[in-house]
Amino acid sequence: MSTYKITAINMFLVAHGQLKGLARALTIFLAAIGLQACSNDLSKSGAKEILEKQSLGYVEARISKEYDHWLATNRGVEMGIGGLKWGEGGWNGNIDTEFNGIMLDRMQKDGWIDVKTKQGIAMDPMPVKVISPLKKLSEYIRDDNAGSFSVLVLKLEFDDITRIAMINDSTALVEFSAKWSLSPFASYMSKDIDAFSGNKVSLSRHFRRYDDGWRLVDE
Repeated sequence: MSTYKITAINMFLVAHGQLKGLARALTIFLAAIGLQACSNDLSKSGAKEILEKQSLGYVEARISKEYDHWLATNRGVEMGIGGLKWGEGGWNGNIDTEFNGIMLDRMQKDGWIDVKTKQGIAMDPMPVKVISPLKKLSEYIRDDNAGSFSVLVLKLEFDDITRIAMINDSTALVEFSAKWSLSPFASYMSKDIDAFSGNKVSLSRHFRRYDDGWRLVDE
């Protein structure tokens, strides 16, 4: 075989080896990019960790600090909902609270509130019950002002991730389930509220990726 042919074959083998090396390097590079893109996606464990720390929704009862015969006739408590969009969670707001003077007496007997009686004003001389929340109640109070205080009745607790849909590189929609949990005050409000205990509901929230990680943006 001539020297020319041997040289040509050697050059071909060298070029072929270089091409294989470039192909291998390109494959590794593309795989690294793919892994980096995947690592930027919101994981189920990451979403779970964030959602478990959030207040997903609650129902509260606002109780007047002065409870007279008019409030006794009109139940004297207002139910409110927070942290949920309209129609989420199955709470329709139409549950009759059945809250009355007997319930106040029960709460006082159980050590949640202090109740004193004062004389009404001249135009309405009927006795008025003055309600003060006690220290035992502080863990469940969401708001306390001069005229009333609100007590947690129900809250939603995270249950499980259903699915995660990546909308783009920095936004994700997370669908998950949550369960209603009753506070000690549900029994004072209405027997109908007991039916919510343990009920699962389906919710969804948007997440956004920032420099320091993913955050919930539906707050």
